[in-house]
Amino acid sequence: MLEETAAVHGQKPALKQPSGGGKYRTYTWAEVRDHVQWTAVGLSTIGVEVGDIIALQSETRAEFYFADLGVMAAGAIAAALYTSLPYAEQAHALRFCEARVALVENPKAMHGLQAALAAIPGSAPPIQWVLLTGTAEGAISLDQLMEKGQRQLAADPEAFERIRARFDDQALAVLYMTSGATGEPKMGLVTHAALVINIDMTPAVLPLTPDDCTVAFLPSAHIAQRVVAEGFGRRHRQGIHGMVAARVVRGQRQAAVDLGGAQRDRVAGKHLVIEGIGQRLIAGEPGDGDRGGMRAAR
Repeated sequence: MLEETAAVHGQKPALKQPSGGGKYRTYTWAEVRDHVQWTAVGLSTIGVEVGDIIALQSETRAEFYFADLGVMAAGAIAAALYTSLPYAEQAHALRFCEARVALVENPKAMHGLQAALAAIPGSAPPIQWVLLTGTAEGAISLDQLMEKGQRQLAADPEAFERIRARFDDQALAVLYMTSGATGEPKMGLVTHAALVINIDMTPAVLPLTPDDCTVAFLPSAHIAQRVVAEGFGRRHRQGIHGMVAARVVRGQRQAAVDLGGAQRDRVAGKHLVIEGIGQRLIAGEPGDGDRGGMRAAR
């Protein structure tokens, strides 16, 4: 789906991430596609195989989506942890899913998870750590991982296509985890086909247009956030939708504002550019179609 979107709308904005001072880093659909492919091929260079479970741990940010889609594009299974949980609970989920690689937001998160894993009795296979931001001993950065992918593609332009040929829409794409709000966290495995079917049904209840832009504020691991933020980045009969990635601080309120054309809204002390949403955002406390054929969600 991502390749379809990038082929038709490559230079249109796909994602805007606040960079501080009221500024934003805008990624086009072509850039998102490239980042995802570099990540997927980079993962293959460090030994990730089709069907491997790869853990992700990050707040809402562009790098999470590059990593999440990159894992799925590599034929691996993306298992996103809820960052709202204590490190001890995240570590138990990480151990239970037997992830070989963990892509985490920063060195602080990596060290927290490592300490929590060390406190769990019993042995476990070693984990390869990839930092979405920052650097630390014993880990490579997402930028370095993507550089590995770029070098591999420069030497072997068909590397990504060969990875893609190893699996189809019946392959597992995501290991969803619940937040634990209603009891012990639960997990469920979802195929690429199931993701695409859900995405293709979404316009029936969210009739967005190509001029609309959604705001990412749910936890990155949340199924609804990933379906809307990642899945709606696709070509269907209504067109393409962009997204603004935003970190919303718990306990702060989002001001209600009428949006039309390009306006600004302040969330958690940062400005977000919301483009072309002619509707009203309701103030509130941030909280912790036709099918069109089945395609692998990559």
